Amino acid sequence: MEPLQLKAIHLCEEAMMEGQVIFYKNDRIIYRHHIDVQEDDYSKGVNDAPIAFQRNYAGFDLASDDIHIRFKKPGDV
Repeated sequence: MEPLQLKAIHLCEEAMMEGQVIFYKNDRIIYRHHIDVQEDDYSKGVNDAPIAFQRNYAGFDLASDDIHIRFKKPGDV
């Protein structure tokens, strides 16, 4: 039973792709946060992106500094 569980976990990890949450000010990228995207478009780490941004860039205010946030799926240009 244990090896089957390990194999299932391994397959789930393979199905994940890397996406990004990108923070822009005007047209300039100021921060990229990498996330895991599964085939069903469920993403791990999206909610952590604003927290990580605020930790790394405390001088910016997401509400008043005209910061735009975009989600980039794997394969998007």
